Amino acid sequence: MAITKDKEYQKMQQSFLLTDKTEQKSLRIFNYRYNGYLADYLDRYAYDAVFGKTSISSYLNKLQNTVQDEVDAQMAD
Repeated sequence: MAITKDKEYQKMQQSFLLTDKTEQKSLRIFNYRYNGYLADYLDRYAYDAVFGKTSISSYLNKLQNTVQDEVDAQMAD
C-alpha cells in the first residue's frame, strides 16, 4: 500500500484501485493462498460453461473438486 503515497502513482488513471476503500476490498481474493489453482481452472474451462458445453452445476462441481484436490495435494507436501 506504500505505493499509494507515491505522487507518480497517484497520477495514474488506475490509482483509484488501491486508494478507494471499496476497491481495496474487491481485491482481497488475491490474498487467497491458493488463488492460482482457481485462476488456472477458470482460465482453462470457464468458456465451457459460458457457451453451454457443460452445465453450470457440472462446471462448479468440477471446479470445486479440482481445486480441492490441488489444495489437498499441496497441504500433504
